[in-house]
Amino acid sequence: MRPQPTRRSHRNIATVAMVAGLPRLAPARLAMTSRIRYSENNNTMPKLNLEITTPERTVYKQEVDSVTVPTAGGEITVLPNHAALVGLVVPGALTVRLGNEEKYLAVSGGAIEIQPGSRCIILTDSADRAEDLVVDEIEKAKARAQASYEESKGKDAVAYADASVHLERELNRLKVARKHRRDANTPKP
Repeated sequence: MRPQPTRRSHRNIATVAMVAGLPRLAPARLAMTSRIRYSENNNTMPKLNLEITTPERTVYKQEVDSVTVPTAGGEITVLPNHAALVGLVVPGALTVRLGNEEKYLAVSGGAIEIQPGSRCIILTDSADRAEDLVVDEIEKAKARAQASYEESKGKDAVAYADASVHLERELNRLKVARKHRRDANTPKP
């Protein structure tokens, strides 16, 4: 008798769990591992405990529905009950969703850790909320960074790398500020 494909995939999940030292799950529980489960108390969706921290301060700490993070392997969206994960964050736009609301943050390089129990920690060199960004100031900072980048070409490798990182940060901040401005001017249904 040929086993059903779902049984085979459940066996694979069980094998991975066993190797990782996780407790054994019953077949009925294995079928639910890839779904988001509702809270049994009040039929509400579970929340993701998100914390975004820079060396200077904690920028964001709140329970959210999801977060989309730019990583070295591409963007990932983290939902409640996500599998444990550690990865690299690359400069880009981070999107936080809570209900019908979306918030954008400009982040630079760093790390993401997703822990069991719907907890997500993002450590980054810098994180700026889109509503705090001023396009005119960013364009001036971008012009200064571009001048520094051009000046350091062919000279000192460390100065060139610093100028390159600074320019990339300003370009990212400008992109997020413009996206926030565009979305703020778009009427919502």
